[in-house]
Amino acid sequence: MSRHRGITRIEIVLVLISVAVLLMVIWPNQLQTSGRSTYARVRGELRTIQVGLSAYFIDHGEYPRNTWGDPPYNDRYAGIRGTDERTFGNLGPWITTPVAYLTRFDIRDPFMVGRSERADGLIYTYGSLKTLTYISKEFDAYPGANLKLIEERFGEYFLLSYGPDKSGGGAGELFFIEYDPTNGVESFGNIIAGQKPKIPSKN
Repeated sequence: MSRHRGITRIEIVLVLISVAVLLMVIWPNQLQTSGRSTYARVRGELRTIQVGLSAYFIDHGEYPRNTWGDPPYNDRYAGIRGTDERTFGNLGPWITTPVAYLTRFDIRDPFMVGRSERADGLIYTYGSLKTLTYISKEFDAYPGANLKLIEERFGEYFLLSYGPDKSGGGAGELFFIEYDPTNGVESFGNIIAGQKPKIPSKN
């Protein structure tokens, strides 16, 4: 007569512990892979925008201005949420019409998908040094130290994704701290491109 032994509680606990350990190993790797692919996508999209900006510069002799929701521009945008919002620090429709230097001006930052911020926070940030200098001079609306930093590090414009931590870093120099993909998926910093080519690291 055979005896069938049931699964004991200890065996169930051991199985659950084994599954938990496997998840602890697999889940961070999945996050890292997803983060790396999103980072690569952002870098590719920023390069595409830069090509459009270069073409615009060839035709106009200057880079396009960025949006500004207050006077003198009063730029508004209703694309993402369908509600008319003031928009600050993005590319506007002048990069797509009447000449399509880009197929769309409101390219969404993939790191910001699902966020509930203002619409202009969901689109790649763009700052034209000329626009920001004019606004700063006429309306005292942008810190002079930031303008100097932009000119020194990025040139006539900068493009920016909020990166995996989904935080712009606030005002000042924190805004221009660059994300390092070797520091993990939640590292602080923004993904930034500019008119000036990057200086290769000596390390």
